[in-house]
Amino acid sequence: GSNMAEMHPILWSRVTDRKLSNPDKVQVVNISTYRHRTSDLADTEIIFTPNTDLAIWNYIAREIVYNHPEAIDWDFVKKHIVFAASPVNMGYGMRRKGEKALEEGKYSDKEMETISKEMEKIVSETEAPALQPYGYKAGDKMVNKPAGLKHWEISFEEYKKFLEPYDIDYVAKISKGNPDEPIEQFKAKLQKLANLYIEKNRKVVSFWTMGMNQHTRGTWVNTLAYNVHFLLNKQAKPGSGAFSLTGQPSACGTAREVGTFCHRLPADMMVKNGKHRKIVENKWKIPNGTLNPVGNQHIMKIHRDIEDGVVKFAWVNVCNPYQDTASASHWIKAARQMDNFIVTSDGYPGISAKVSDLILPSAMIYEKWGAYGNAERRTQHWRQQVLPVGDAMSDTWQWVELSKRFTVKDVWGDYTLRNGKKLPNVIEEAKKMGYNEDTTMYEILFANKDAKSYKVDLEDPIQKGYDNSEALGDSRNVKGSDGKVWKGYGFFIQKYLFEEYAWFGRGHAHDLADFDTYHKVRGLKWPVVDGKETQWRFNTKYDPYAKKYGKETGHTEFAFYGKLAKALPQGDLNGIKDKTKKALKNKAKIFARPYMDPPEVPDETYPLWMSTGRVLEHWHSGTMTMRVPELYRAVPEALVYVHPEDAKKFEVKQGELAWVESRRGKVKARVETRGRNRPSRGLVYVPWFDEKVFINKVCADYTCPQSKQTDFKKCAVKVYKV
Repeated sequence: GSNMAEMHPILWSRVTDRKLSNPDKVQVVNISTYRHRTSDLADTEIIFTPNTDLAIWNYIAREIVYNHPEAIDWDFVKKHIVFAASPVNMGYGMRRKGEKALEEGKYSDKEMETISKEMEKIVSETEAPALQPYGYKAGDKMVNKPAGLKHWEISFEEYKKFLEPYDIDYVAKISKGNPDEPIEQFKAKLQKLANLYIEKNRKVVSFWTMGMNQHTRGTWVNTLAYNVHFLLNKQAKPGSGAFSLTGQPSACGTAREVGTFCHRLPADMMVKNGKHRKIVENKWKIPNGTLNPVGNQHIMKIHRDIEDGVVKFAWVNVCNPYQDTASASHWIKAARQMDNFIVTSDGYPGISAKVSDLILPSAMIYEKWGAYGNAERRTQHWRQQVLPVGDAMSDTWQWVELSKRFTVKDVWGDYTLRNGKKLPNVIEEAKKMGYNEDTTMYEILFANKDAKSYKVDLEDPIQKGYDNSEALGDSRNVKGSDGKVWKGYGFFIQKYLFEEYAWFGRGHAHDLADFDTYHKVRGLKWPVVDGKETQWRFNTKYDPYAKKYGKETGHTEFAFYGKLAKALPQGDLNGIKDKTKKALKNKAKIFARPYMDPPEVPDETYPLWMSTGRVLEHWHSGTMTMRVPELYRAVPEALVYVHPEDAKKFEVKQGELAWVESRRGKVKARVETRGRNRPSRGLVYVPWFDEKVFINKVCADYTCPQSKQTDFKKCAVKVYKV
């Protein structure tokens, strides 16, 4: 699920170096839905049918359990693992019956062919064997119900029963993605893959990224990768582990760790947890009961709520959601035509800026002080290197300035949420804390006593020689909305914000070093304890928290600590049989999660799979990289990569324009039959960086019901000449 050669070139260079240093021993297996540059180094290439990665992982686990039980490290499994199951009829994260836009007929009959499967579906011949242990057979109706993260403990025997269907014949039949490859050759590759994992002294790293994460069963397939590593005791060790390559600086460091998702607070705390809210309220010195306990507004829900007229204000920061969200025509139409106000903070006029009512010109990465986190838990900081362009200011400055516009009396009275829950009036409690009705949120949250203790000092080695447009203003003499020249906050606001955030994780297995340290080193992997980073989590040799928590339960080698869902009811594959929760402190889970079809597969009308992704030269929606002359010249447009035989079949030609059409929309793209991406017959690939080839109008917005991550990697299309 990752074209590492183009999407993670630094890490791929290390893989390449390792391979070339010992070419006979080191094996690289590339598992993908189409050929690409990563294939060029691979010893083995497995081209699979979209969504059947679920089946392939379960095949490997079955091969271990049924044919090589001696490979299971039972000492590790008994000490550190429990087996678990979850509902299979949980839908596909699409709109549900009764939602306003569906009732108003905003979705076409063609779109409803796919959306209807959110409510119920017919079990197909392809998925029936995998669902047989759950009591389903081909032709049965499956009624879908939202299930959240619900799961329960099962026995190993139940897990073994779940694996039984995934023999090599079944898995090869449904997963072979290249119709021109002999089935026996494909089976041999699957067997080799399993053997490499099983080989006793071989270290194995499983890399993946959006192919497994942007998936209607993304949470499931991630856990299936860990299953294999856990069975073999090849996880949380030097040289062995399952590793999701999803550490884009804004995604990992900003969103997940800091807590900027609507349902999260810093350091993995949740807004729905009253104890967590109280910790944050006390640290922020705001009255208990202030924070909203409802936080379910993931990106697809926000778009749908705007389309339903429920959300009437949205502020876009550090992303381009009107280009990077599937079923894009719906959200652009809603932004333009509904009664709402859309704001975008950006340095470039991308699609989101174009549909907005207000654009706030924003400082880019090195035009401000900042920090980010990456996939290996590495936190890194940088100083402001140059002044922003024009009158642009950082998004930090924008949020802080907005806080000056709200007072205690404006926002801390009682308030009824749309679900009927009420937020209490906390004004009197605020007064007891020394605030008055006219105290601004700026004074409470950002210009408080703690913040002002972080001094601006141009002789400080960390600050000396660097601009700080937020703290000091700068030579541009930007005028604020009050008409006055901006002279800065007068304190080191970035250091204050970082140290406040870091406080939440220290002592809780998410320890960060102090602000100054990060400006003296090239990043550190949290938890940072006694000045030392943690190379491998959950391993008592390397992780001080594993050692600490392991002592409590007698775990001397590994401790899979954490507090979420660490006590489970008991049951079998079909559900909970005993609601009594059994503690599983410091243990990890192996999940039974079956192969299931995606909600849309090719048919007579839309006979091709389509996948999307990136190319080396362009980052995400291309707002920056398409404006770099050298990159634009190298790749000036997004192409539709087509197998030569499919091009002949559908009467489209190399270099000419063709329509790519789904149930949701269509775009024109230039045909490429001999490029770097080489799909098999039956699949086309279109990158999404080019707003002129607006491929997310074609993609479906079905979404993993658990992670809320949309599946951009598979939908059914037809291709025909313009």
